[in-house]
Amino acid sequence: MSESHQRHPHIIATGRYCYHEVAFFAFGVFIGLAYVLGSPPSTSLIALLTTWQVRGWGIIMLVSGVVGLLGAFWRGSLRFALQVEGAALLIQAGAITLLTTALFGVGGARALTAGGISAAWTIANLLRAGHIRRFLRS
Repeated sequence: MSESHQRHPHIIATGRYCYHEVAFFAFGVFIGLAYVLGSPPSTSLIALLTTWQVRGWGIIMLVSGVVGLLGAFWRGSLRFALQVEGAALLIQAGAITLLTTALFGVGGARALTAGGISAAWTIANLLRAGHIRRFLRS
């Protein structure tokens, strides 16, 4: 093991250890299904996206949620589970970045709470995906 690995060990958890991640993947499935099936979108999404784009966004959320849950609960190869989880995190980060942009673009400072939570969700996804990538490369 290299000296840098000894000072900064990697701790990787999947499935039952990342409850917040599993909850956000499950929420992605829920919200994705809702928008795909025609639930009325928020005013911030309507302001920036057409109806078919909102449905496309819903599909992206649905796919990232399903793929993320698959990776989180996969009991086969850890490497495969982490690759799947990492891919889902990146897909979801892209979709949530769109939502964050819509929230701040329409609401400005009034969107501080919702936009901040969305931005934090995106940052957490990117950090976790980076952590997984570094672990898989070591």
